[in-house]
Amino acid sequence: PRTARDWSVDVAGFSLAAALGALILTITPHDFASPMTAGQVVTDTAFGALCCLSLWWRRRWPFGVALACVLLGAFSTSGTIAGLLAMASLAVHRPVRPALLVAGLYVPSAVVCSIWLQRPVTWSMLLLTVALAAAATGWGMFVRARRQLVSTLRERAQRAEADQLVRAEGARLAER
Repeated sequence: PRTARDWSVDVAGFSLAAALGALILTITPHDFASPMTAGQVVTDTAFGALCCLSLWWRRRWPFGVALACVLLGAFSTSGTIAGLLAMASLAVHRPVRPALLVAGLYVPSAVVCSIWLQRPVTWSMLLLTVALAAAATGWGMFVRARRQLVSTLRERAQRAEADQLVRAEGARLAER
């Protein structure tokens, strides 16, 4: 079951992805070099909305949601933020390999999106895409490692407290 904190984080993530996706969608179609067609705008909007909605299930199925967001992101600029959040969540909740696999698929997905939008694939676009994927995955791995460290420290503190109680009881018995 989700806690109140989980709900607030999920609402914030969904709201952020939807708002920034809408902002990206208002800027992208009017690119004067190659404006988007009406069909591309509708497809982008639909796939971006699916990416944002899928964030509600990112805790239960992080790999599936991240993979779906990356694949839908090949035809959606508005789903970019949702895809990055899904990748970070995958890195938090699953081992390194699936997170790196999805992060590796993020770059070809961006290339397909550029080709679909009839935009040139430049080195700067590729570097930005790699940097975003690495940042999202790295942040998720950092959060996972921090949670594991905190959990380990809590366990050690509980064991130390239990050992202290045993020693105190032993001292009381020896005193008697």
